[in-house]
Amino acid sequence: MIFADALQMIVDDMIDNSITFDFKLAKGKVAELYIKEFSDEEFLKRRKRGLWKEIDYLATNFSGY
Repeated sequence: MIFADALQMIVDDMIDNSITFDFKLAKGKVAELYIKEFSDEEFLKRRKRGLWKEIDYLATNFSGY
C-alpha cells in the first residue's frame, strides 16, 4: 500500500501544480512522468480521431487525467 499511496500523492501533485516527476533509473537514466493538458481545439481534434472515446465526461466532471 505504501507504493500506491506514494504514487497517488505524486499524481495529485502533478495535477494540482503542473509538475514533472523524474524517476531515477539504473545506469544514470531518468524517466519522466507528466500530465499534459490539451486546449479545447486540440482536445476536439483528438476526440474526433477516436482518442478518449471510452471516457464518460459527465461521470468524471469533464476532466480526464
